[in-house]
Amino acid sequence: MLVFNVIMLNVKIAVSTLSIYTYRDVDLTGFIEGNSDVKFWEIIDEGFHKLSDDVIPKLKEMAAGLDLFFSVHAPILSINIAESEPYLRSTYLKYLEKSISNASKIDSEVYIIHSGSLTSLTYFYPELAWSSLIESINHIAKYAYNHGLKIAVENGSSKTDMFRSGDDGLRIVNSVNLDNVGLCLDIGHALISNSLIDITHKLKDRIIHLHVHDNDGVKDTHSPLGSGKAPQNILKDFLKEFKGWITAENYNIEDSRKTLKNILNLL
Repeated sequence: MLVFNVIMLNVKIAVSTLSIYTYRDVDLTGFIEGNSDVKFWEIIDEGFHKLSDDVIPKLKEMAAGLDLFFSVHAPILSINIAESEPYLRSTYLKYLEKSISNASKIDSEVYIIHSGSLTSLTYFYPELAWSSLIESINHIAKYAYNHGLKIAVENGSSKTDMFRSGDDGLRIVNSVNLDNVGLCLDIGHALISNSLIDITHKLKDRIIHLHVHDNDGVKDTHSPLGSGKAPQNILKDFLKEFKGWITAENYNIEDSRKTLKNILNLL
């Protein structure tokens, strides 16, 4: 087994628990312990493997005993921080506050959030969605700051996602009031939205977290890096100056390990 416990040039090579997201009977802590050569983990705080009250102390104990480090991905499903309806958005933010609090309990270094999306109403009035999104990010950033966390806003692939281009990312980072806000570049999402060059060119100094997976440029398959259309030369050039987390985000651990090997070949 390869050992992914070295910090290379301020880069932290990690695996996302997306690799067990749909596996109901897999124990999170047992899974991490069984892949002890991986020292950096991005925990998706949702579903069968969320940061529950019984899991948090186990992760803290494992971190101390196995020299592990964590980042946390915010809940994904049914959460829209660009929702224009105040009551709904307030409910989403309360839910994320609880998640951020739990992330801080395992000393998460980064908290990753999706940028939200247009609704059937804001599709026709996008400025309503942008106003809601910026207000939400400032709220989340302040709450995360008070818990010692950086947040990273992730780009999406859908035409209704708020952050799809370099200009979208600039609008986000230029509208927040705290310096604990950065961006998460999802390579696979950028392939689908045809924005990889645009985002890496305009936002390279604001990207603090990477999600690495591949696809055919059409479907978000989260395939291993090197099996799709991800341009290796562009990634290699970008990684020369990148500092932060590089997370393999695949649907199973075998594909995650393939991605990790290809990441190492690019560094």
